[in-house]
Amino acid sequence: MTGLTRLLAVGPRHGAARPPRGPLPGTDRIEKGVAEILSRWPDVVASPPEDLDETISEFNGRLVSDDWTDVSIPRALSVAMALYAPERRNQPEGRALRNFFADQIRTQPAGRFVDGMVGVYLASFAPGALHCHTLAAALDTRRDEIGGRWRRLLAALPELLDPEAAPAAAVSRIVDTPDPHAALVALGLRAPHGTGIGDAIHAALLAALAPQLDTRPAIDRLFAWLAPARGTLRTEGACEAIEALLAPWADRDPGDALRSHLAETLIRHYQDPRVMPGGAWTGMRPDRLDILLRWLTREDMQFFCDVVTLTQDSHMWPPRRDFWLRLYDEGRIHAAWVAFSDSAAVLARRRLSPEGEGALGRFGRQTAGGRRANTSLLVMRIGRHVVVDGCHNYMTHIFDAEAPEAPRLYRAEYDCEAIRRDSDLHRAHSHIGHWADWVERHI
Repeated sequence: MTGLTRLLAVGPRHGAARPPRGPLPGTDRIEKGVAEILSRWPDVVASPPEDLDETISEFNGRLVSDDWTDVSIPRALSVAMALYAPERRNQPEGRALRNFFADQIRTQPAGRFVDGMVGVYLASFAPGALHCHTLAAALDTRRDEIGGRWRRLLAALPELLDPEAAPAAAVSRIVDTPDPHAALVALGLRAPHGTGIGDAIHAALLAALAPQLDTRPAIDRLFAWLAPARGTLRTEGACEAIEALLAPWADRDPGDALRSHLAETLIRHYQDPRVMPGGAWTGMRPDRLDILLRWLTREDMQFFCDVVTLTQDSHMWPPRRDFWLRLYDEGRIHAAWVAFSDSAAVLARRRLSPEGEGALGRFGRQTAGGRRANTSLLVMRIGRHVVVDGCHNYMTHIFDAEAPEAPRLYRAEYDCEAIRRDSDLHRAHSHIGHWADWVERHI
């Protein structure tokens, strides 16, 4: 029995073993407290120490001298977490300590250390990585003795200690459930979106769902995984998930209802890439992002038309609405953005969601007051032009897209009176036929 084994078996000491303890009091309150902690901080493992180099150097010295005085189990596990972190798991200076920790898994008494190393294994999980196979092999020798929160997970997922099989095995149990995240929690993995094993399961789930992502059930299962009802939004690997959701539609259209569902759900969870291009949208394949941008152009135009139809009673509006939608269907409108008046914005938020969820940043605001307080705007990119149209008898204005006075799309605010003053090319809608001919000639 090594010094560390003796120490971890009895805890920190100063030259003498602790006297035998009397019977423990009732554990109901302790168990309840543990359950509450695990519910709030699931699958927690001690964080690595701040000064990794100094601490690892200290532990290397202890390994040489076999002096483990005052080393607690939590501190040992925190060093293990540091050793197996992606940036350190292959460094030569940590090899002896990594081998030592794997050996300790085999020799330690069952309990906190062995159970804690299961957490280290899962947090650092990476299929194909040498350290992953080394830890799994050591833990497999103690499989029947592993306890705590991992016992139930191992019973439900025996393949957990097979690094090559574990992700696919986990996915096979959750892929057909309506809520894969909740299903994985039910198996015993309390933080499915954690690093390591969570990342591997995420990748395997995307691969399993990919052939079905042209169907609403599979799409909703993936959304339930990304944004669980009881859990946090998954951000790691979200870009790949969004690409998988868009991939089936590279050369076909999902239909109005499914297209709207996909676009609005993506924006609700990950914001609008036109106004917040970072986060999950960083690094996305341009051809996949173009699919969503094309959808959003249609969504914004239809959204604007629907809201204006409800807020304006004019016989001239329906033919204008049909004209713009026809140009979109012909592939001539490349981008569109909406700026609603204050009164129209209230109705727009209600249409997006009864609670207004997801409405933030979904459209701009038209700020002119007075007789233009109820005017809403549709700002479009058509060829080399920016075209602005509006309700309540607002003229259509056409700008060269490169001109400094041309309105830019995706702004938070627009002043329709300022746009009118900057416009040299505009026309009223007094005669729809003549107006439509005029627009066609100038775009």
